[in-house]
Amino acid sequence: KVNTTLRYTFPAKSFTQALPLGNGSLGAMVYGGVPEEKISLNLDTFWSGTGHKKEKEIEEGTLTHARELLFRGEYKKAEQYIEENMLGFYNESYMPLGELHYKFTGIDQVKGYKRSLNLKNAIYTSSFENKNVCYKTTAFLSKPSNALLLKIEAKNSHNLDLELWLSSEVKNHIKQEEMDSILLSGNAPSHVQPNYIDSDNPILYDKEHPGMAFSIYLHAMAKGGTVERGNKKIIIKNASTVLFLLTAEDGYKRYDLPFATSPKICEELCRRRIEDLSLKGYRRILKEHLRDYASVYKNVYLQLSKRRSTLPLDKRLARFREGKTDLGLLCLFFHYNRYLMIACSRKGTEPANLQGIWNENIRPVWSSNWTSNINLEMNYWLNGPCNLIDSFVPFLDFVYDLSLAGRETAKSQYHCPGWAVNHNIDIWRHTGPVGGDAKYAYWPMGGVWLCTQAFLYYQYTNDLSVLKEKIYPMTYDAVRFCLGWLQLREDGRLYTAPSTSPENMFKDKDNHAC
Repeated sequence: KVNTTLRYTFPAKSFTQALPLGNGSLGAMVYGGVPEEKISLNLDTFWSGTGHKKEKEIEEGTLTHARELLFRGEYKKAEQYIEENMLGFYNESYMPLGELHYKFTGIDQVKGYKRSLNLKNAIYTSSFENKNVCYKTTAFLSKPSNALLLKIEAKNSHNLDLELWLSSEVKNHIKQEEMDSILLSGNAPSHVQPNYIDSDNPILYDKEHPGMAFSIYLHAMAKGGTVERGNKKIIIKNASTVLFLLTAEDGYKRYDLPFATSPKICEELCRRRIEDLSLKGYRRILKEHLRDYASVYKNVYLQLSKRRSTLPLDKRLARFREGKTDLGLLCLFFHYNRYLMIACSRKGTEPANLQGIWNENIRPVWSSNWTSNINLEMNYWLNGPCNLIDSFVPFLDFVYDLSLAGRETAKSQYHCPGWAVNHNIDIWRHTGPVGGDAKYAYWPMGGVWLCTQAFLYYQYTNDLSVLKEKIYPMTYDAVRFCLGWLQLREDGRLYTAPSTSPENMFKDKDNHAC
């Protein structure tokens, strides 16, 4: 347990210190704050944009001229020509969904604070004492129930007084349903410029072309106390135990289907789910969660030393930086990586993006998208060797989608058969080059790289049906693209031109970096 549990003796001071929960789709970052807590929320399909994949058309003569410059050794001119004539549109950004807040009333003498995340059962716990009363919080994100469950207990006491509310960085409206439920709804921005682009209006809400709808539904049940209506808040007084049920929906269906722009659809789905869960009960939901998680976490354990450390994680890390040996810490990171992959990638979800599924910023770093020139593949290196085949499926399905969406890019931009994808991809399966610099944006070889990674699924499963239906067809068409893209020169060699060694540069004969 020492090396399968993240343990701290203080609340998180930043996003990177918060503890992540996820069921592949719905994600939460739990800070463990006292007396006020914030839990940030995400949905894997909640992105900015209007659902239209923008594809630039490049005339064949334009491509031919770029090649002529390259083959004459005029690399800097070719780079400038490509950037001026052959790059495309920036893709959309992965959005924060919202935040769940609650505040303890009358907590001013906190002692013995602890918080932890058990990687073997995906359950968060925190506890502290105040005026001789022990308070304990338990939280988990259930995939079978598609909901966040949060239970707060005051042991042998009715001193549990709380205020609960929801908020979001995305434009929204809040309404209270009865005294015990809050509904936050809205629409994603129609467009968000990447965080690395200077813009006077980086976040656009277009009424004529709105972004997808979303809703968050929060329901509270108290034992031994009262539930009252506040100003867009739920007020709990004199309880011994409080159970929160939270679920969310957005309007996304598929990358090639129109999404819902009316939050009412999302609201109704959330409302029905909460009604069912409130009847099912906490113990049954927990039992289903444990059974489901065990089926994918499996009995995988790494041990490098029999020595045990009882120190909290921050102190173990500090000692490790000082050069102290802690092989168990390496084991903890192994187990944590497996946990994170399960939490942000399950059958039927999107694959893990640059930040998994956890993001608090409306303009996240690098749009929190999928970057295929290394990062997307790197996320999934562990899946075969670490017995995480269930979590490999979203990657495989994603690449298959790209093999269909990328046909247009191969045809309209590269004048080749098959399919192609460049280095940045969003929820709308953007496969063309983005704007910016050629050193990263112009890289039509992404499809081959992704297929190489996808083939590992077959190597670890021997699943012939998947090989025939998905892996072989998409690999075959990636090869067709390569055969069309290769250029035979006078030296008898074949060249992928224009292309780059992603994000690498060199100096030409005139000492220009290009």
